[in-house]
Amino acid sequence: MPGPWFRIGAVRSVNPARRELRIQAEPALAYQFDGIAWVGIQAGNAAPVLRCKVESAQRHEEDVTLRLGAGTTRDAVAAMRRAQVLLEQAARKPRPEGFWHPSELEGLKVAGINDEVLGTVREVVETRAHFIIEVAKPEGGSLMLPLVESLVETIDPDAGLIRVGDIAPYVVDDED
Repeated sequence: MPGPWFRIGAVRSVNPARRELRIQAEPALAYQFDGIAWVGIQAGNAAPVLRCKVESAQRHEEDVTLRLGAGTTRDAVAAMRRAQVLLEQAARKPRPEGFWHPSELEGLKVAGINDEVLGTVREVVETRAHFIIEVAKPEGGSLMLPLVESLVETIDPDAGLIRVGDIAPYVVDDED
């Protein structure tokens, strides 16, 4: 059996008559569904992985609809509720240039002007306007920095680094 596998989503609902699965994709891996030919479906941790041919994949804003090939029975599709959706490591696509998801930023180093290490991203918070990163400073304490174009120069999850410009306009001293 092909493998090893990694998780790219979970089945939210099924339509056995059309052999369709509605998938909640892992946010940082949604691009893996583009042009996908095969998936693995695992109903439980101890269950075997069922390798299924993908007839079509359509990405929506928050999920993906997969239509499985005729080799997958309607009864098998009906049993896929809440199953894990897997992709073979060999079929993994590289991350698109410039693509990142906020969940991938935790643990990255943050460097400022002159490559000064400001700290490590402890948490990413989503607001209505933008994301905010909480940076744990090496000497203790933390900074809250907005992920906005005027501050962030580059985000490179593969290199483990976020490079920012002058943070002075964004720093609030609340020692008083």
